[in-house]
Amino acid sequence: MKKTLLISGSLLLLFLLSIYLFIPGTISIQSQIHISASDVNALKYISTSSGWGKWWPETNLIQKKNKTAEFCYQTFCYQIIKTSNSGADINLKTEDINSVTLLRYMPIGRDSVEVSLQTTLQSGNSPLKRMLNYQKALKINRNFKDILGSMKNFFNDEKLVYGLEVKQDVVKLKTFLSIEKTSAIYPDVNFVYGMVNDLRKNIRQYTAEETAVPMLNVYMLNKKNYMVTVAIPINKEIPFTKPIFINTMVDGKLLVTEVKGGQQTIKNALFSFKNYVQDKQFTSPAMPYEMMITDRSAEKDTSKWVTKIYYPVF
Repeated sequence: MKKTLLISGSLLLLFLLSIYLFIPGTISIQSQIHISASDVNALKYISTSSGWGKWWPETNLIQKKNKTAEFCYQTFCYQIIKTSNSGADINLKTEDINSVTLLRYMPIGRDSVEVSLQTTLQSGNSPLKRMLNYQKALKINRNFKDILGSMKNFFNDEKLVYGLEVKQDVVKLKTFLSIEKTSAIYPDVNFVYGMVNDLRKNIRQYTAEETAVPMLNVYMLNKKNYMVTVAIPINKEIPFTKPIFINTMVDGKLLVTEVKGGQQTIKNALFSFKNYVQDKQFTSPAMPYEMMITDRSAEKDTSKWVTKIYYPVF
């Protein structure tokens, strides 16, 4: 009997010692992933509350609290305390735990980033407390993995990241009748279609045919003026007088996307498209242009405008 008690006591002591041996006083919890993202996109979506809202696994559990957003997943809630160029400091709350958590990202290539979530948890003095807190640490780690997994899925979907569905095409239209004008303000529909009409007069005069809808490019020439270029693809070269001219495109590759909406929607798409081209390390030999699928002079409802944006690249 005494021998049995002695063995039982020894086993119990060994078990308690193993708890202190294998569960440290401070438990470090960390999970990390690699994502396909540029440094700019990592900053945009990882270091801001608005960015978190795009990839959080349960968007219905995002709520405003004390004028800041609180992001909850399962039994854990995260609140951004401070952001920086390398990530965010976060307050992690669950049950009786309130812990500072670090979300960090580090570029490991031009279009690749390592992202990590890390925190620490005091295990406590008693064996029971250590066991319970160790179980909590395991739950936190699983929570980290799910959250980072949701982030990775988001960055794997280019349409979600850039707001565009980009396809590849090749140059098919080669000959264009073009015109350039400057404008002190961003050109409105009347200004653009006045240029379109000037081109069409010239096309009719020389019995040429339009092979596609008009195209548009607008960029800031300087602080006071915009340079506006309108072009219409035609089936042959024809005579012209300035400011009208013939433009030709050589064989090459195009990136194309389609958007529906007014001028601000198109501007946003052009901005995102530029970032896409830079992030994917394409080189652009020429200006991007809008192909005005919808006749904007006839359709007054800008929400119905359909525009294809083309970006020449190699």
